[in-house]
Amino acid sequence: MKSFSTRLIISFLMIILGGFLSVYFLFNVIMENHITSEALRKLNDDMSAIEEWFSIARIFDFGFYENGDANGYAFVLDGINFQELADLYTPNVPYEQLYRHPIGAIGQSGLHTDFIMIHQDEVVFPFVYFLSYNHQARVEALSDFYVNNRAYFDDKAMVMFANESCTFYMMATTSCFLGIPVTFIAYTNVTSSIVFSDSMNRTLMILLTGFGLIGIVISIVMYRKHKMATLRLCCYAEAIGNGMYNDAVGKFVHSEFDQLSKSMTKMAGMLQSYENSQKQFYQNVTHELKAPLMSIQGYAESIIDDVFSKDKAAQIILAEGVKMSELVEGLLYISRLDSGLETSHTLFSTSIRNLLYDCYEKMRIVAEAAKKQIVFDLPNNDFSIKTDDKKLEIAIVNILANAIKYAKSEVKVSCEMVTDVVKIHVQDDGKGIDPKDLPHIFDRFYKGIQGNHGIGLAISKDVIESLGGNIQAENLSYPQHGAKFTITLRA
Repeated sequence: MKSFSTRLIISFLMIILGGFLSVYFLFNVIMENHITSEALRKLNDDMSAIEEWFSIARIFDFGFYENGDANGYAFVLDGINFQELADLYTPNVPYEQLYRHPIGAIGQSGLHTDFIMIHQDEVVFPFVYFLSYNHQARVEALSDFYVNNRAYFDDKAMVMFANESCTFYMMATTSCFLGIPVTFIAYTNVTSSIVFSDSMNRTLMILLTGFGLIGIVISIVMYRKHKMATLRLCCYAEAIGNGMYNDAVGKFVHSEFDQLSKSMTKMAGMLQSYENSQKQFYQNVTHELKAPLMSIQGYAESIIDDVFSKDKAAQIILAEGVKMSELVEGLLYISRLDSGLETSHTLFSTSIRNLLYDCYEKMRIVAEAAKKQIVFDLPNNDFSIKTDDKKLEIAIVNILANAIKYAKSEVKVSCEMVTDVVKIHVQDDGKGIDPKDLPHIFDRFYKGIQGNHGIGLAISKDVIESLGGNIQAENLSYPQHGAKFTITLRA
């Protein structure tokens, strides 16, 4: 299985490689398209100029013949030799440069156009005898290419010709004068543009390779930092798993890792708190079970030794057994809450009045035995809420039991509807809750003065919160006295 860091560096390298190839490919496509389109535009413009020149030349009596002078072949128009014709149209252009004018050097393009005139597959212009060897070889090569591949030049098509050293784009047009066909071939040398493109390619490759190497170095550095941070967090997680919650992992350069380390530190604190509460839980359970067990054991031995009467010993054993049964039942309920087995609820529309009277019936005998009474102060109009009445009854009964235990003579139960919530109040007329116990009264196994097991109110709080409500405890203000519990549920 590949690590995240490995995948990260591979993805980064693929992005670099993909970007390199994309830039290289796009650059070459754009350069090739630019050279081709510029050559086509230039050749089209110059072909239009050639055709216009042809149309002007038709007003003369056009003829060809060989002049036997020292210049070799000459092109003559009814007694006007080519030099005079050149002076007529391009008076400032020397004869030797006429093949570049008036066509090729005019315009804004970076490319220059030259032309060749062919009659009966022979070059009649420029006069090859006045050209350098390289230029002469170029003209002959281009004219031969046209003669051998004439079909490619239909409809003024632009044709590429390349030899070992140069690359040209060519375009040809043919016209007749007095029945004599004359072909003009315009051509432009794009070798310099191609050389420039190749040079740019090499430069671009060097630059992209350099940036690629820099990117690889950066990705490796990032990979190492990421791996080291991940290993530090893994070691910290293993330390938490081994119970070493106070080991500090330190700070990280990147905010994401630093935030993760803070979350893990917070988690370690919660786990430590939970572990401490579990240890306290087992200690309290052991203590709570040990006392009644020792009492039962002692009175059982007293029966055997005839120290106490059997009736008295049996009553004490029964009372201690009831305490143990209540404690075990509460522990089992808390265990189900912690394991999530009590999270599902069966919701019914429940009458608050009927629910409180059911709780009263369960606690009436306990109150009478303690010589205390339960007083109801309920509104005339009954109202209902949708809740799990069985679990809510358990919570209210635990609160009533606590109130009966600490009341002086009376426990008052009331309820009210406030906007969209129902509030149930249970208050006693006892001494109230010790201020130092008030913040911990709903903690598991926390026992105040004369407390029993410390799980009744904890169960009530867990049940009510699981039903979407909350519970609060407070001492009544002077001149009243006693404790008051308020249960808030959504109607």
